[in-house]
Amino acid sequence: MTSRKWPRRLRPMAVRVALLTAAVLMFAACSDGSDKESNPLDPRGDVAERQIGLLEFWMIPAGVIGALILGATVYVALRFRERPGNENPRQVHGNTTLEIGWTVVPALIMAIMAVPTVSLIWDLDASSAELEAKYDKAPLEVTVYGKQWWWEYQYTNLGELDSSIDFDVNTANELHIPADRPVHFRLLSDNVIHSFWVPSLAGKKDVVPGRANEMWFIAEADDIGQWFYGQCVEYCGLSHADMRLKVKVHEESDFLDWAKGQNEVWSAERVARAEELGITTKWGCVSCHYMGGVDPDADAGIRDGSRANARPGPNLTHLPDRTTFAGAKLDLLNDDGSFDVDKLTEWIWHAGELKPMQCDKPLTESGERCKGMLNFEKSGMTEEEARDIAEFLLELEGAK
Repeated sequence: MTSRKWPRRLRPMAVRVALLTAAVLMFAACSDGSDKESNPLDPRGDVAERQIGLLEFWMIPAGVIGALILGATVYVALRFRERPGNENPRQVHGNTTLEIGWTVVPALIMAIMAVPTVSLIWDLDASSAELEAKYDKAPLEVTVYGKQWWWEYQYTNLGELDSSIDFDVNTANELHIPADRPVHFRLLSDNVIHSFWVPSLAGKKDVVPGRANEMWFIAEADDIGQWFYGQCVEYCGLSHADMRLKVKVHEESDFLDWAKGQNEVWSAERVARAEELGITTKWGCVSCHYMGGVDPDADAGIRDGSRANARPGPNLTHLPDRTTFAGAKLDLLNDDGSFDVDKLTEWIWHAGELKPMQCDKPLTESGERCKGMLNFEKSGMTEEEARDIAEFLLELEGAK
């Protein structure tokens, strides 16, 4: 009697499992992931490939162990379920053989897994000297500052790549790196905890106030010209989800040309035009943003690194060189490659409507320090004035 009822009881469960499996497969098939901006399952470079390789290697034994455990659980649940004549299954408490087995076997598995895992962790914690010995070339050194809510980059050893470069380079959100050369990062924050992550190039690393964490990765020559996307993955405040970043891979000679171009500052004529527009006067933009050519002391501090992380807003000297703004959330370019002046105008005029800010007050209002862009519409700026500033920053006025 019982043996006939048992399959009937399993039928509803089997139907549910089949429907769940079908749903999972259907949703998994909705996209192949090939066009995703951030894809940790598409590794590029030595670091990412070794990390995903370790994951894939352990997925097989983990899957086998998981299937065995699940199978044993289902077997025990059915075999020893409560039924007439079997209210109290045989107890195995105190079975020395079983208890030693389920203690020793997992310990051995974990010990075996620890060998390649710890080895990889040590390799990924390599110092600059170790990277130079491994790749037979000096790594590019970049200090990363986590801000609210954008990333600042200071390139600190460009002279080791090209002896004619005797300056640091400072930029924001869009990281430029040479192919086939390791890039060693020093991660700093003076506000809250962030986490730096470019999924296709390396795993994440926390950026912790009061602590200098380090990481590195390397891009391949096959990826020259490619953009890789990343983001902050540690909740850091209101616009955490909009704290993004991009990485551009260059031929080394092109990267050095880019770096040399970043050292150029605005001409006296351009600085005068910035004053006319109120950038350096009425609206006080230079109090939050570095603009090369406006302040000789600030220029010297950027070149030698002493003024890195000195301002709450990103360096705007070479804004036209970028493809995004607002913490890499908004595209600076239209589909045809032209500048999106309307979007930048809207950002300058009232940024809080495009990205959540903790600073929605006019310039004249005192109080707690803002996090994010001021609302210049509330400060009396007209949309036309905002457009004039946008066109100036994008060098569309003809002023250099």
